[in-house]
Amino acid sequence: MRKMGDGQIDPKKLCALLGAALEAQTAATEITSVVAEDIKEAKLAHGLNTRAFAMCKSIARLDQVKRIALLQAFDSYREILRLDDAPQEELLPDPPTQMRGDNG
Repeated sequence: MRKMGDGQIDPKKLCALLGAALEAQTAATEITSVVAEDIKEAKLAHGLNTRAFAMCKSIARLDQVKRIALLQAFDSYREILRLDDAPQEELLPDPPTQMRGDNG
């Protein structure tokens, strides 16, 4: 029977190291996909908020008669499209989730 000497690799230790490396790589891939999804959600929410803010600033600059007419038109379309009847989750994207591991 041959003994393990200096300079030889223990197959059991090698398998354990490869298994640990594979687990670490899998965990890193999962974390990367979670972070990428959070970034995507944040960009979407930021884009909507930026457009809504710009629209509100534009409406605020209108004279009162035009502003009232525009807001009434929005109300009319809201009724026509039945936006108030639609579930809220269909109207807006989900807000960005908290950072994973953040307890509050």
